[in-house]
Amino acid sequence: MDIKNRQLSVFELLGLSFRAANQAFGSALAVFIMVGLFDVLCIAIIIVAILLFGPLATLLQIPAILLCSFLTLVAMVAVIQIIASKIEKTGITFWDAFTSSFLPAFYCLVSSFIVSIPTSLIFFGATLSNSIWVVNAVLLVVFFLFIPLFFLTPVLALRDEGPISALVYSWRLGMSHYIRVLWTLVVLTFLMAVFSLATVCALKAFFPDILIQQGPIPTPVLISLVKAHWYYFLIGSLIWSYLSLVIQAVVTSLFLNLDYQHRSTQNREADLKMDNQAPVMPTVAITPEIQVKQAIVETATDEHTDIHLEQVYTASDHTPQIIEQEEDRMPTILFDEDMARQLAENERKMQEQQNKSDTDKDSEDTGPIKISKKPL
Repeated sequence: MDIKNRQLSVFELLGLSFRAANQAFGSALAVFIMVGLFDVLCIAIIIVAILLFGPLATLLQIPAILLCSFLTLVAMVAVIQIIASKIEKTGITFWDAFTSSFLPAFYCLVSSFIVSIPTSLIFFGATLSNSIWVVNAVLLVVFFLFIPLFFLTPVLALRDEGPISALVYSWRLGMSHYIRVLWTLVVLTFLMAVFSLATVCALKAFFPDILIQQGPIPTPVLISLVKAHWYYFLIGSLIWSYLSLVIQAVVTSLFLNLDYQHRSTQNREADLKMDNQAPVMPTVAITPEIQVKQAIVETATDEHTDIHLEQVYTASDHTPQIIEQEEDRMPTILFDEDMARQLAENERKMQEQQNKSDTDKDSEDTGPIKISKKPL
């Protein structure tokens, strides 16, 4: 099931969340057991301090309660990271998730404090009206108004955002998919109601005395029931823990699905904006033309030049001998084709001049023959 490329339906998210909860149940249980042991240790320290120091030890209760609440929030953030790692198949240990959740949990406290300020002012104004209908109407409005902040904790746990930026991003994401988030909350509420009804039926079948009891159950009665049927309560606690994990997995998977879709949409819009702003360059079709010219060079040489070139470019057949070069000896000049043609041209001109001079000489020697008119 691809959570990154398309929007999943609520039932697909439920199936994905059940699988993620099954895979993350062990690690999440280890985190809650570790936090529970630390809470028990804090309670034991407070009890011992009260027994030793009396009323002065009550001052330790406030920081101990705050510390236990903060560790519970750390555990919730760690569980979100574990579930996300199972959905995205990245892999993370419960210890790494726990140690990396302190800063997001602190940011979550800061964000909750920022949100609580306007909420308190709204409720304070509603109570001044002294009308239960006004208070209920304000509660309903605040509920629907704060639905976009449904993803505040997943944003802080998974996206490395600060308190203010997490509020802004959660609001934008929730407002962009308001109907989808609201529909998911309705389905989860319906499933919780069905499960609660099933729990009540199970209690009526196994523990009828609890339902007959009017008002709150006395502590001795509850303790006696736990001692007598501790395994039922253990199984019930595990079932409720698993259900809470499934609900958190639904929230996390919905956030990841919408977050991937929202980011991909933003990237496409940014790419389209850049393409529109980029200057359009004219397209010029360049057709390379390659012309191959072949030159034929004919060298007119005579017999003497051919013999000379043959002597220069043909290796001699005699055996190589050691040649001792003297300091004043000129280097051997190697003839190339241009030099050969120049030599041939000079030789031809010299030959023409020689032939011309011979012709002139012959014409001078053979002048007109004069016949003497003197009688013999």
